[in-house]
Amino acid sequence: MPSIYSWYVGVQKELPARFALDVSYSGNHAVHLMDQRLVNTVPANTFVTNPTLRQSVNFKDDALRPYYGWGNLNAIETLGYSRYDAMMIRVSRRMSNNIAVNFNYTRSRAMGIVDNDSDTINNPYNIRQNWANAGYDQPNVFTTDFVYDLPKVKGSWDNPATRLALNGWEVTGIFRAQSGMPITITSNGSLMGVNAGTQYPNLVGDPYAGQTKTQWLNPAAFQRPADGQYGTLGRSALRMPGVRNVDASLIKNFTIRESVKAAFRCEVFNLFNHPQIWGLNTGFSADNPGGSISANLKNFGQPNSFREARILQLALRFSF
Repeated sequence: MPSIYSWYVGVQKELPARFALDVSYSGNHAVHLMDQRLVNTVPANTFVTNPTLRQSVNFKDDALRPYYGWGNLNAIETLGYSRYDAMMIRVSRRMSNNIAVNFNYTRSRAMGIVDNDSDTINNPYNIRQNWANAGYDQPNVFTTDFVYDLPKVKGSWDNPATRLALNGWEVTGIFRAQSGMPITITSNGSLMGVNAGTQYPNLVGDPYAGQTKTQWLNPAAFQRPADGQYGTLGRSALRMPGVRNVDASLIKNFTIRESVKAAFRCEVFNLFNHPQIWGLNTGFSADNPGGSISANLKNFGQPNSFREARILQLALRFSF
């Protein structure tokens, strides 16, 4: 059965001006996670080291499988494992003088063999080769949020009309900055085996050199591996751009009666309408083994999807 071992330790400290500091560490280690593996395969590089092997079976590759006559055999196993470690820092200020604010920073790392139960081990003969950053790994996440109740009218401004118009306003906001999600670059070519997995390219330069808004990865940094080789880059080796986002709300609270209240909310997501890349073209292709990117491949490393643009949401709520 899958098992998860978790641990946590933290320390809290009260600071001046109603601030509080919380520093903690959290981790877990999971074993016996579900994975899938093709077990009726001919290993990579077999036809390179044995160039006449296919000819000896009249090019009937199925005759070379460990379990002859069964074709592809997909084993559902519990051989996966993962590890997560995180340092979390939080500075918070309780509501005082109409304002509350929080600052949160997490430095973490999540690694594993697979991300989901349905994921397949790439190299059936070397599960450890799949060990890499998890697809959801985000090493750095910073958020800050606030709630501000605008001051009520006083003095000569205090009359029924100004109280109705100016009292009860509340402004909230949250800013989030986080590392980009991992991505896996695949390459064309031949592993010179049967169902031996997928090739990754060789990394021969800085993959992020010369970045622009329309070109996130540097095509010249990649090379097609030799036939029979998996490539040097590996799974989840690179990252998409990070996310920088601001959401905000403007709220007007009304007291109709002692037991009847209403609130009008204007909420804006992605307040500044920043384009945020959420997907890249990750299929690398070269014309020959050991070669650089094919001249016919024009969109490699370019964005192909984005997070949502600015969204404005209005709501009216009654409480009674």
